[in-house]
Amino acid sequence: MILASLFKRSSQSRERIVCFLRSLTLSVFFFILLLSLSFCVTSEALLKEAPNDTETETSEIYLIDETPQSEINPVEYTTEETENHNNSNVSNINDSNGYETDITTESDVVTSETTYDNETTYNETTDNGTTDTEINEAVTDNEEGTETSVEESTETLPPVDEKVVYLTFDDGPSKKYTETILDILNAHEIKATFFVIGQNAKNYPSIVRRIVDEGHALGCHSMTHDIKRIYKSVERFKSEIDDWEETINNILGDLPPKKLIRLPGGSTTASRYGDCGEEIISYIKERGYYIYDWSAANGDKWEGARREDESIDDYLRRMIIETTESCIKRGKKPCVVLVHDSSYDTFLMIDWALTELQKRGYVFKTLYELDESFIF
Repeated sequence: MILASLFKRSSQSRERIVCFLRSLTLSVFFFILLLSLSFCVTSEALLKEAPNDTETETSEIYLIDETPQSEINPVEYTTEETENHNNSNVSNINDSNGYETDITTESDVVTSETTYDNETTYNETTDNGTTDTEINEAVTDNEEGTETSVEESTETLPPVDEKVVYLTFDDGPSKKYTETILDILNAHEIKATFFVIGQNAKNYPSIVRRIVDEGHALGCHSMTHDIKRIYKSVERFKSEIDDWEETINNILGDLPPKKLIRLPGGSTTASRYGDCGEEIISYIKERGYYIYDWSAANGDKWEGARREDESIDDYLRRMIIETTESCIKRGKKPCVVLVHDSSYDTFLMIDWALTELQKRGYVFKTLYELDESFIF
């Protein structure tokens, strides 16, 4: 009986011990849980109070078409039968068609532009070259911040020679290209001179009217552009001018305010295809015409200077920049640039060329603003 009583007490003690251990285990578990929750809350509070030293950088993505212009497949087209696309070139170098060229290229005249982020100088000069407003803006970055100082002054300066370009288009108007070229000229706010062929003008009178209405100069480029015939005699050339004037008068109701003419092939071609070249030039002057050859060109009708590994697009771009800058650099004025609005290749590159020349500081004028003839 005594053993039974002891056994019973021993069992009760074991149960108490087990209950105690269970209670202790639960207490430890809840203590750890509370401690963890307290740590999380404290950490979150500290994070909210801490300064944010991390800068988030956002990069902008610009999609650029890097396809070289020279890799663009040319569009095949058929020239209208009503347009005359006889070659006219640049003077003093004979080519296979009997024309001459006066293109001087210099590979070292192409310049580069550098922009400095920390310092920029702006110089503005009025059109007459008498006043100059100069703003020098210097920006200095330092540890304390960015300081900007602007200093303005106005003073009288002597006239500065402008880099003037007289951009001229031959052999138009072209149904395919002239109007788009006019759109490009308008976008660049440039006025040019168009030497039109009478037959093409007769076929596209609305384009002739648009040329004049938009402030461009209009000049004679003969009626037929038939080089082998028009220089045979003074009478033959006289009929070319008479027919051209009649055509333009019918379209516009009057002739242009200043009589401009570019002989097909240039003034030297008149002597090459006939024995009366000097007589023809004298006759043209007697009729009150100003004769204009050219001193720079893009070579769209003459590829004699094209390199073996050079695409036609790269060649035209190089030629118009090099010949124009060479003309200005040598002081051979005026700088009259010849291109053709009947040429598909010119159509492709003219926007690029105008952008590049304007970026280099060239000013464009029409031949109405040039008071004397320019003959080779």
